[in-house]
Amino acid sequence: MKRTTGLLWKKQALILLLFLLLLLLRFCGIKSTFGSFLREYFFFGLYFAWGISIRKRLIQVSVRRYLFLSAMLLLLWMLLRTFKYNFTESGTELSRLLWYGYYIPFLLLPVTFLLTALCLGLPCDAPPPGRARLLLLPSALLIPLFLTNDLHRLVFRFPQGLAAGDSIHHYGLLFWVASVWILICAVAGILTIAAKTRAVKNRRYAALPFLVIGLGVVYSVLSILHLEGFLNYTLGTMPDWMCLIFILLAESCIDFGLIPSNSHYAELFSVSSLAAQITDENGAVHYRSERARTLQPSEFRAVKDGSILLGRDTRLCAAPIRNGYILWEDDIHELNRLLDELRETGARLGEQTTLLRERLKLQSRRLHIQEQARIYDAMYRTNGSEIAALKNQLEALGGSGCRREDLYRLCLAGVYLKRRCNLFLNGESSRSMPAEELLHCCRETGEILQDMGVSFAVLSHLTGRLDSGAVLLLYELFEKAVEEAGPSLRAVLLQFGRNGELVSERMEVECASPAPALPERCGLSGLPEGAQLCWEAVDACTWRALLSLPGGGAAE
Repeated sequence: MKRTTGLLWKKQALILLLFLLLLLLRFCGIKSTFGSFLREYFFFGLYFAWGISIRKRLIQVSVRRYLFLSAMLLLLWMLLRTFKYNFTESGTELSRLLWYGYYIPFLLLPVTFLLTALCLGLPCDAPPPGRARLLLLPSALLIPLFLTNDLHRLVFRFPQGLAAGDSIHHYGLLFWVASVWILICAVAGILTIAAKTRAVKNRRYAALPFLVIGLGVVYSVLSILHLEGFLNYTLGTMPDWMCLIFILLAESCIDFGLIPSNSHYAELFSVSSLAAQITDENGAVHYRSERARTLQPSEFRAVKDGSILLGRDTRLCAAPIRNGYILWEDDIHELNRLLDELRETGARLGEQTTLLRERLKLQSRRLHIQEQARIYDAMYRTNGSEIAALKNQLEALGGSGCRREDLYRLCLAGVYLKRRCNLFLNGESSRSMPAEELLHCCRETGEILQDMGVSFAVLSHLTGRLDSGAVLLLYELFEKAVEEAGPSLRAVLLQFGRNGELVSERMEVECASPAPALPERCGLSGLPEGAQLCWEAVDACTWRALLSLPGGGAAE
């Protein structure tokens, strides 16, 4: 706070020095034309430098934009003044037009200041709230009326004619309207800024913006009463005074916190809690906080590409900025502590993971054995009767005097049992199987039948995958017909096809002797819903069966 107050006193001393310089230039201008030009150039340089400083110091984009526009209006005002007093004769029409032109910036400056006040506190790129830009409308309407005063005389009246208008004139109604509008905008801008900004740096000086406004009001009153002669003699004309008053008003708001700026960022950076420093591209330090350590050239060269460790718990980082680098120190003590905890946790989890992995392997092996046992038990329950029958046949044919026909019957039963178990295992591992599996089963059984002298043929239009249960039922019907027909079987014809979601089996069985009970002995148990099994007698020795099952699967 003491340092900031000292900077403010230095700035006030600078303003006093500029004021004395303006007095000297004013007296030089009165004495010589060269002094007058020197004074004009000084004003141009002052306003231009102020506009550039506004672009560098202010943070908010909209506020910076409006104050920079104000600086351009000040330059326009001084340009009009220079042409009026140095390049035109008093009393001419051009001189009056330049005089009227004063009021272009004079009417716009208070409005831009009010728009600046309304933009405070908004996001960086936000425009003024609501319809605030409509505030420019009154000034836009008044400017043409001022420029055309010679036609209607509602702003200035000239009792002694236009030639003497520069020195002898009266103010009309529109002049008072414009004065009230200017005063309203100026006071409203100050009140808006004061209401929006709470963080005033020094409340003892917070009334200074209102004193500057009061100075402008006093000069305006003196000008209206034609008593501003001394001020004009010492400092200059109305544009000089009003431009300086506007700059003082803006600077007072900036200095005392009413308009946020980065004027004291260097001091803030120095006393901040960050251990940081700003360097140029060669590593020369320009700004450094009090907590930052002295940077070595080797450290700067190493940290330019990322970050380096200055110790176990300190990391130096760098990031490129315009024309240099920002370097800061990170305290990674807490990060290292967390990393140590993570390593310990990772080691414990690794041990637990190893134990769990071994436990899962044992459990998987046990489940695999249990699943195999379940499948074998289910397979035995499903084919238990066929296995027992086959065992009995083998025991009955234990001697060497077995017939060829009995051996074929044993082979037929063995093929059926093998193929049925294979289909059962496939059905346990998947709900569907390729249609070729059914064809292979039937062909292998057909080969035994052909060796026994039975005519056999199979025709299949099935492709893709079939439901595993459907394949078992289709093969079971064929095998039962062969088994029940017995030695009288002479021919078997199989045909498989698909009708939409249904898979069908057409079977024609021909026997050597009449077999009226064949359909009854070939019944199937466990047919699913929607399944149909029909038998048709072709003649006394020949039967035709049609089996339709759902769950045909997807054709390929």
